[in-house]
Amino acid sequence: MAGSEKGGAAEGRADLLEGRPCIVTSTARTDPEVAAAAGRLWSSLGGRVVHLSPEAHDAAVAEISHLPHAVASLVAALLAGRHPRLDLAAGGLRDTTRVAAGDPSLWVPILLENADQVGPLLGLLADDALALRALLEKGDREGLRRHLEAAQRFRRSL
Repeated sequence: MAGSEKGGAAEGRADLLEGRPCIVTSTARTDPEVAAAAGRLWSSLGGRVVHLSPEAHDAAVAEISHLPHAVASLVAALLAGRHPRLDLAAGGLRDTTRVAAGDPSLWVPILLENADQVGPLLGLLADDALALRALLEKGDREGLRRHLEAAQRFRRSL
């Protein structure tokens, strides 16, 4: 779990995997020696090996990688259609949409392959967006503050 929105060999770095989680998935049919060898390979490259089932892997990366990419692309696509005043934008827009710059030829198959995990998360996000909209429409300062504080606590935990 390493990299950036940039692609190609020219963007590679020797320390790319240093300390980053490298997930090795196994099933009942996986030869334990092959899984161990894969773990040793990733470890030799500086990665922190994590062993997961394919199902646990798919659920985890849907939340921590695929959903954030989908959200960044939603924000970028929405604003692209609105032609915002980018000359007024600060770092928040760039930070929020950074991963949307990723290569679609990589992300289309990732999202489609894990659609059964990402789809329900997008549904929850849509529900949360409607709840946030309702707080704004009601002028609910306390509810909005609680929402922002919960988001802030999560972000600080990263």
